[in-house]
Amino acid sequence: LRQVREEQEQKIQEAVVKKTGEWESTKAELETKLSNVHAQLQAAKSEASSVICSDLGPKLDAAEKENVALKAKVLSMSEELELRIIERDLSTQAAETTQILKNKASATNDLKSFSASLVCVESFDDSQSDVGDRLVTVENDVQKASCLEPSDCEPCHSESWASALITELDHFKKEKSFGKNLMVSSGELDLMDDFLEMEMLAALPDAESGSCSHGVGPALDQNRSDEVTLKSEQAQRRQCMITQKFIRRRKIAA
Repeated sequence: LRQVREEQEQKIQEAVVKKTGEWESTKAELETKLSNVHAQLQAAKSEASSVICSDLGPKLDAAEKENVALKAKVLSMSEELELRIIERDLSTQAAETTQILKNKASATNDLKSFSASLVCVESFDDSQSDVGDRLVTVENDVQKASCLEPSDCEPCHSESWASALITELDHFKKEKSFGKNLMVSSGELDLMDDFLEMEMLAALPDAESGSCSHGVGPALDQNRSDEVTLKSEQAQRRQCMITQKFIRRRKIAA
């Protein structure tokens, strides 16, 4: 029994030694394989990093260059925008200055025109005052002449009327040519019409007197003489009415 037990123990030890050797060899193989795997992993990592660096390097450089170009473009556009804003402000300021100068020139021209018109109006007022004085003199002459008999004052009255009215008409024509830049009112036109009418009425008695003087003779009848006298008196009354009307209008206009 002891011998059998020893043999079994020996077999067990041999089996344990054998298995231990096998395990050691298996362990060595596994360790070798593990080291190989680690080596392959390191090689793969280094290869991957080199590939990544080789691929991303140019892309990174291109991205950096593009970033620099975009920054330069943004800076250029900012400067251009500032220049355009400055140009817009300058153009607006120039337009405002031009408008101010135009308004100033227009105001200066208006002021000069108004000054010239004022001078013309003052000159016209002075001439009107002179005409008013002359009309007062004519009115006094008319009042003096109206106190006389028609037969006594007819020749001299007609001549004085004609000369006075012609003088006043010439004076008004000169005033019209002098004040051609002024607006002629309807009252002044009426005054000139009255002048023309008075001139025609003043010339009428002279013409009738001349025709009467040429027609004096035995063949002239009494009716013709009375008719001429009546027309002369009517013309004188008409002259007085027109003169008074003219004087009233002149006073209103003054």
